[in-house]
Amino acid sequence: MVPSASIAMGSENTTEQQSLPQRLLTAGVKHAALLFGVVYAAGFLVSSLYQAHFGLDTLEPLKAKVFSAGILFVVLALISCVAMARLHGLFGLRRPGAYVVTDRVKIVKLIWALDFWWVAVGLRIFSSIVFAPFEMYPAYPGWLFYLLFCAAWATANQLCDLNTHPVRTVLIEFVFFVFGVALIYRYMSHRYFVHVIWFYLVGLTFLWLYSVSNSVRFAETHDWERDVFFILALILFFANYVYRDVYSFYGGGKPVSVDLIFVRPTSFSSSLETSGLLVDQDSYGYYLIHTDDERSAVFVPRDAISGIIFHGNLSKF
Repeated sequence: MVPSASIAMGSENTTEQQSLPQRLLTAGVKHAALLFGVVYAAGFLVSSLYQAHFGLDTLEPLKAKVFSAGILFVVLALISCVAMARLHGLFGLRRPGAYVVTDRVKIVKLIWALDFWWVAVGLRIFSSIVFAPFEMYPAYPGWLFYLLFCAAWATANQLCDLNTHPVRTVLIEFVFFVFGVALIYRYMSHRYFVHVIWFYLVGLTFLWLYSVSNSVRFAETHDWERDVFFILALILFFANYVYRDVYSFYGGGKPVSVDLIFVRPTSFSSSLETSGLLVDQDSYGYYLIHTDDERSAVFVPRDAISGIIFHGNLSKF
């Protein structure tokens, strides 16, 4: 009887202690409608804010571009959140060798925040294929400073020990954080630096929400409105500085290079043949700009165009 009970208990525990992918899949099926609403709401906000830069105040609510923008935002944000969770062993996503000091919670969380900067850099590096222009690592002497920085960090890491030298550990982490930010700012493009900041802020926001949700009186004292503003701020940041640099092939807002053949002179060009960048289109016509730096789109009705040659924007990869 005892072995049978043990087997039954083991089977029950196996059922209850499902793996993380199984739990995520189960939660996804149960909350499919909620996930769809989040994707659509994020995509609608991102598309609306992005088009507002070009003076466009109308948006067809059921366009595929709305959903692709929402999926892009959710996927990139989720990758940053999972990276933060895995780096610090949250929700069981513990990386090999991760060690957390439990008696210095505030110091540990501060070091988590400082360390995540280079994780954000890594996320931007591995997602370089979706951004325009393609930029993965700096030119000389930037990559040389990268190597020297990594060597110095590996050496200084031997001196870091929260158990015996908490103050020295925090100071070393902070100094390397400052140098890391300066290194990316100096030797990478401005857009690259801004993308890294967005990944970093998403991870910090996730860590903040996780921390406050574990407080004893979370439901009684937490300001839910503040979290809504944090998320809206991330969406605004994404729409203004990240979405516009993602290739349209991946659901981003990078304008597509096109050659246009007009039936008659238009407000976009007095010539019957010209080149431009396609921002968006609807059932009435096309919204075009001349250069990537313009922020005022010109509307051209469909009956004014006899032909369009789409070059896409992956040709610059």
